[in-house]
Amino acid sequence: MACDPNLETYLDDENYSELIVWLLETLVITSGDKKFSKVFMEELKNIVIQICLNLIKFTKSEAQKMKDDP
Repeated sequence: MACDPNLETYLDDENYSELIVWLLETLVITSGDKKFSKVFMEELKNIVIQICLNLIKFTKSEAQKMKDDP
């Protein structure tokens, strides 16, 4: 999903946006669990590059909110 060309549209949708936040929170919790540390470390590069870096941006609606109410 993070590489989807429609990502910005998804992020503008409140339901998708909340889902992405929930998934990232789950990733954070899971990464701290020793049972999953090996898998997490093996996939860390992919997680950072393919997911996190693609989500470090703001949507058009967030940009408008920052402009209207700095």
